Amino acid sequence: MVILNESYVSTSPAEGMLQILNALSTIRELKCRGILVTHYHKLNDSIAEDNRDSDFRISFLNMGIASEDGNAKRTYELKNGR
Repeated sequence: MVILNESYVSTSPAEGMLQILNALSTIRELKCRGILVTHYHKLNDSIAEDNRDSDFRISFLNMGIASEDGNAKRTYELKNGR
């Protein structure tokens, strides 16, 4: 299992995106599972596009949020995203 948390933040967004996409490609080749945490939407779009051409898809998860009396509250429950 591979866990990556905001791996590109120490570089420019373009360079970081290239690096993480290369890492994800390697993870797919190894038939490995993993978790990627990112707020970079262009990266998410690219991964979704790559998922269409691969048997080893990268899944998207979102942190659950509940609304109570108009206030959002984190539930810390992981839910399928996209």
